[in-house]
Amino acid sequence: MGYVRGRTLEVEERYETETFESLKEKARQLVALRVDAILTEGTPPTLAAQSATRTIPIVTTVGDPVAAGFAKELRRPGGNITGFSQNRSALARKQMEFVRLLRPRTTAIAIVYTKDSPASEIIVPPLVAAAQEAALAVHMIPYVAGQVDRVFNELKARHLETAVGFVEEADVGAFVRNRIALFAASEEQVERGGLLSLVNDNAPDAPEAAAMLVRIFNGDNPAEMPFSLPTRYKTTINARTAAALGINLAPEVLLRVDRIVR
Repeated sequence: MGYVRGRTLEVEERYETETFESLKEKARQLVALRVDAILTEGTPPTLAAQSATRTIPIVTTVGDPVAAGFAKELRRPGGNITGFSQNRSALARKQMEFVRLLRPRTTAIAIVYTKDSPASEIIVPPLVAAAQEAALAVHMIPYVAGQVDRVFNELKARHLETAVGFVEEADVGAFVRNRIALFAASEEQVERGGLLSLVNDNAPDAPEAAAMLVRIFNGDNPAEMPFSLPTRYKTTINARTAAALGINLAPEVLLRVDRIVR
């Protein structure tokens, strides 16, 4: 878009996956450098950036900007944050459609989530609402990385065979071994044994984010820049997992799937 890194553009990069406090420290470092804009992905990094500045423009991709407190409304955010909303409510409803399609006799599901996670606080409520709309009972089961056996003990105690899960990739394969249909958080988790993932197709986000940054560099105010919504979704299903769980992949299912892991 006309910028050359090292000549007309300087990029400062910070990464942190350990703690939220560390994320906030990284954000404070960027603010101290007086950058012209901050680019983030996900709710925790955006919360960290927001805690560090209410004036430097932030371009982000998050589940629900309004619920997270990043925007007053999607069309007119009203603060220093704009970007891309993953429209979690629509995504959750589509997930429940696939639960009904793949396991039509299901009456109850588990939502496996990480306690005290800002991301869970945004992702889980739309799932609960969508499940209730689909007349599915919801059982909340907390998850701790490396302690997945506790999850299976609860699933078995409650006679649950279907879960929407937010777990570490290393724990995904254990779900099919325990005969649990896992509606996973990512395509990579389906490759590891999850039954199905339904995610926003974010392929356009990188160039669109660059275009947003250029608008900000040229003087546009993020308070007046609407959040962009996804236009399509990507569905991935694991045929081996489906067969192991006795799930028939009917033609009407396959027509709605973008990728089949065999």
